[in-house]
Amino acid sequence: MDVIAAIQETQIDKVFEPTSGPGTHPLLFFVPGGGFVGGARQMDDTLIYCNVGAFFAARGFLTLIPDYRLLPQTRWFDCDQVSTRWITTTAGQRYVSINESQFLNEWSPIWVRDFNLYNVRRARLQAQRGRDEEDRTDGGARKQRVRVVEGSSVITSSGLFENDLESSLPYCEVRTEGTYRFDGALIDEERILGLKLEDDGVGLKSFDVLMIG
Repeated sequence: MDVIAAIQETQIDKVFEPTSGPGTHPLLFFVPGGGFVGGARQMDDTLIYCNVGAFFAARGFLTLIPDYRLLPQTRWFDCDQVSTRWITTTAGQRYVSINESQFLNEWSPIWVRDFNLYNVRRARLQAQRGRDEEDRTDGGARKQRVRVVEGSSVITSSGLFENDLESSLPYCEVRTEGTYRFDGALIDEERILGLKLEDDGVGLKSFDVLMIG
């Protein structure tokens, strides 16, 4: 038996339960390839990767095979000057980035981007209420801490892909008012860690803890 759990139209997980019945089973999490520009768990009315789930379920594995968003319903960023060496730059549906001082030798703000659909909707409504308040009071524009990004962005293929990459997944973004000289930034549910490396660029020299408010 298999169960389809629809989180969103573009995020569907398919679970293949072991045919041996209830009990303790090993888990196999299989992600189809495609580089977020193509591929799917099931294509053209054929099973494709679903065969993998059925195969391992018959051998006692609880198998989970997700689908994932493809371009343009995702979001790509130009990371030439952004730290990509750290694993924990994401927490849930949030992503933190900073321009590395080691590469640029300059101070940089920190960006936190949140792709949670409900947070994007809430930020959009708050921004609209702020604009409505300005209209009623005829006052100057108030600075919004959260920026909602809904337009498309394009990254040139640079010979890696056949065409340029256009992506348009909405997100809300917060940029720190202050700037920092960090060699990387990590994030969890409550805090951001700003990392400073040794002069050789290998060892960790120190880190600052920034609380998310």
